[in-house]
Amino acid sequence: RVDMATTSMGRAFLWGVSGLERDILFAAFERRYGDGWPAIRAGIEQSFAEIDQRGFCIVDGEWQDDIRGVGVPLFSSDGSTALALNAAGPRFAADLQVLEQEAGPRLVHLSRSLAPMLG
Repeated sequence: RVDMATTSMGRAFLWGVSGLERDILFAAFERRYGDGWPAIRAGIEQSFAEIDQRGFCIVDGEWQDDIRGVGVPLFSSDGSTALALNAAGPRFAADLQVLEQEAGPRLVHLSRSLAPMLG
């Protein structure tokens, strides 16, 4: 399991859910993270802006200090189900430039290719 609020996969999923679902999850996060919630929420909002701009987000060391990942939203063909795809690894093996220039765009393409096969 990975944390939804502090991982690229979790944030890509959160980007894809409805406003009501997101509000419910954000309320739960606020209770869970307490004083740390404003900083985590700012990170989520930054990830949403990245997804809006390029279709994927990168999270570097928020869930675990030595892990970075890239995440993309994935939707069923009818739009009723939000999912997410990601690629992640330890910092020494997950080069930031590779995630930005290769893995992210490839995951966006994969997401668009898979969507018609889902529901």
